[in-house]
Amino acid sequence: MTYVVQKMMSMTDLVADGSILILIRPFWMPESLKVKRLQVPKYLPVNQKEQVKVLEKITLAKEVVEEKMTGLENKVLYVDMDGVLARWEDASYRDVSSEGFFLSRKPELNLIDAVRLIFELDMDVHILSSVLDNEYAIKEKKEWLRFWLPWLPECCCHFISYGSVKMPLCREKIAYLLDDYIRNLVHWSGVGIKFCTEYNDSRGSWDGHRIYATDTPPEMAKKILMIMKMDYKGGYGMLQMQSSEITLLERPNVEKNSKAPVIQLAPGFMIDDSILEKPTLLIGQVSSGKSYLLRNAIMPRIFSDMRAQDAAVIFATKREMIDGFYHPENGDLLLEYNACKPECIWNIFAEMEASNDPEKTLVELCDVMFSKHKNTVQPFFTNAPKDMFKSLTMYLYENYELQTGKKPTNSTLIGFFNTVTLKDSVVNDKTRKGLLTLIKEVTRLHHLSDYLGEGGTAQALGVLGELRTVLKETFQGGAFVKPGTFSVRQALREGKKVFLLFNYAESTESSIVFFDMILDQMIKQSLEENDQKVWFFLDEFSLLGHLQYLQSALAYGRSNGFRLIAAVQSVQLLEKNYSESEASCMLGLFPNVFCFFTSDYKSRQLLSNRYGKNLVSVIGYGGGKPELRERSVIQDADFYKIALPGDCIVSLAGYSPFFFRNHRR
Repeated sequence: MTYVVQKMMSMTDLVADGSILILIRPFWMPESLKVKRLQVPKYLPVNQKEQVKVLEKITLAKEVVEEKMTGLENKVLYVDMDGVLARWEDASYRDVSSEGFFLSRKPELNLIDAVRLIFELDMDVHILSSVLDNEYAIKEKKEWLRFWLPWLPECCCHFISYGSVKMPLCREKIAYLLDDYIRNLVHWSGVGIKFCTEYNDSRGSWDGHRIYATDTPPEMAKKILMIMKMDYKGGYGMLQMQSSEITLLERPNVEKNSKAPVIQLAPGFMIDDSILEKPTLLIGQVSSGKSYLLRNAIMPRIFSDMRAQDAAVIFATKREMIDGFYHPENGDLLLEYNACKPECIWNIFAEMEASNDPEKTLVELCDVMFSKHKNTVQPFFTNAPKDMFKSLTMYLYENYELQTGKKPTNSTLIGFFNTVTLKDSVVNDKTRKGLLTLIKEVTRLHHLSDYLGEGGTAQALGVLGELRTVLKETFQGGAFVKPGTFSVRQALREGKKVFLLFNYAESTESSIVFFDMILDQMIKQSLEENDQKVWFFLDEFSLLGHLQYLQSALAYGRSNGFRLIAAVQSVQLLEKNYSESEASCMLGLFPNVFCFFTSDYKSRQLLSNRYGKNLVSVIGYGGGKPELRERSVIQDADFYKIALPGDCIVSLAGYSPFFFRNHRR
């Protein structure tokens, strides 16, 4: 096995007689090295004349790059091994894991010489390579580098586990990565440069900087230094001159601290109520860092700055969103499926009693309850049960306490509908009035006879059956059928912190309907004109149903104290409860967006569509006439630079978008 080297310093040595110095060293011979001269075949254009031309090119390249060294002090070049410095061929996992595999990789001689030229200009050069978890990989890679790059200090050679995301080791410098693998280049927090060979660039899927294996060492070195010389603005590609001031920035530059609460998220990133008064959306897939940011940075500061009259509503699907914030000794309320305390159990009648217009409040609650049971083919079987429920519930609200001396609760409501029949019945030798009799006796119920007739028709049975179905799905066990005293209006008036916990393991589908009714009322009440802020923290916002007052609150609630921070996994999940146009309209009302890593195309478009496209002037490496092109301010590739949980792209009203590195540790 043979390798071409130049006295252990460069890779090619053209000697005076036109021959090449060849070093023969099988990987199993670590000690002695055999050197012999190999006469260059006549068909190779390598002779003393060509040697002079090569030396002239190297000298010229050094002159060019030395002129360009200004401005490179704060930049660092990372170079990959497999498929870049070392040629790579397809091999089985067994072969790759065997002894001697990495030592036997052939070198890319031109590229190694180009890297040496850059290194000799006192540039900061490092090797960054992935290694398999076996006993040979890292040892053989180190030995390979000592053999082929003996001029590079070992402290500049770094190795990470195979499959890990490559990240710059020095945060103080702008990092450039020379790699052949697009995934590494896309995730790189800096500038990517693809090393193109005849095997890895057939599809042309990389839209950034390139150098080619067919270039000479001086040409490679010159191109790399030209790329590093460019002003870095977070993008990649050929030399670009932005014709717009809007660019995706590498770091935040937001300092707002005039209106409490003031939250310091990172150096150079401080927000206050002038930003938070506009609705904020956190979007990203599972474990991307949404809840972490909300729980550890945003909520603690807001809670500490809340005034006595301010209230907060927290919808959580994880107990960790409650731990540390829920303090029952301070009057905080926790509503969940297994709640036991009456003050933590919502009461539909208490809600009506606290309202200035009980019947209107009941109508709003009925709309939410029956929203999932709309029958577009036969709307009668949606509207009739809803009207019947509203009328009979209103009857209980007005008469139950007068007849029994007790206040009605949810259990009263469920008990009534579970036992009532269409016609009179005899129970324990006592006659119990049926619905038909009740309708005839109570004036405000007379109109219900239009739905039931004389009670013997299929229509009457269908209406009553549909009503009971909705009730069983809504008031389905747990705390929802227990006597309670909680009222949304009363809690907000008293400035309470209200936690709504949806536990997947314990809760039922009816929990979401209950929380929808409660949140809808809370959102509506928060729009009242008073000196109160109501903070809404909605984790896993897409689990909630169609909230009818949310869109109005997003559009007009800022001046009335409505504050919302919502987290969602994707745009498509929102479209389960809202039509595509409704979801698009609603998402457009979130001026502040923290976009974490997401593989959902619509979620990425939500952010990139906000800034549109810039008109850029593209100049090739060889110069020539600039070509004008449109380029998105935020491209798909930018989202793949969000490498770690907690990282995100931030869009704030009035600011250019920027990367926020908030790694979860």
